Amino acid sequence: LQHVASLVMQDAALCYRVLESGRSSIAGKTGVGDIAEILAALGPQALNSLGVVTILPQTAVRKNEAVTAGFGALWEASLRCAHAAREVARLTGYDRSDEAYVAGLLHTIGRTLILHRFPEKYSQLLADEFCAPILPEVERDHFGTTGAELAANLTADWHQFPFFSDALLYQDETAEAVADAPHLVKLVNLANKLSTSIEEDEGRAAAALLFDLTTDEADSIRETACTRASEAAAAFNVAGGEGARRDDEG
Repeated sequence: LQHVASLVMQDAALCYRVLESGRSSIAGKTGVGDIAEILAALGPQALNSLGVVTILPQTAVRKNEAVTAGFGALWEASLRCAHAAREVARLTGYDRSDEAYVAGLLHTIGRTLILHRFPEKYSQLLADEFCAPILPEVERDHFGTTGAELAANLTADWHQFPFFSDALLYQDETAEAVADAPHLVKLVNLANKLSTSIEEDEGRAAAALLFDLTTDEADSIRETACTRASEAAAAFNVAGGEGARRDDEG
């Protein structure tokens, strides 16, 4: 199960399905990051129904190259944020580092849902570099909601994991807006900033404001997150990910 759990922890959509299916089985017994225990509680029959036994990145086979690239970009973005969140947890004394990782991993789950529903339209928006800094506003204009709001709605009844849904909801807010928020909310917000293509100075400023982290610490989080995510993308040959693009360029 440990091997399967490690694969689940690299795919936001599958991780969400496992957690959603296993919440009632593990209520009060384990944390959101204890995927192996949740898989054990679900049992082999349930795992087969979830497709866990034959897990492959959901981006592996797509007929439309732009849509494939969109899924790949979201897949790698989820991993970058997950690894960044774990690093922020380590540096800021948040003892539930696996919970932080899963929150980072699932921060794209709402955007993945939009991409499933509007594959061509949303993949074009994701590929537009001018949309990236204002993506929540673009999402609301085109779809009437945002990826963050959908992610929060999908986890709204996960009451055994305090502030998890809030962390997903406020992922795109300014650092100033979440400065007084609970630790997990600030942690995911910062991880999102340090794992995206925003200006480095903005991420460094957020790190200093939210957790009094140094520039070197902020840069280290960004570098670690990007490296680990691109390695995973290259290993899975995920089209559209940063790792895949770097391989193509080489």
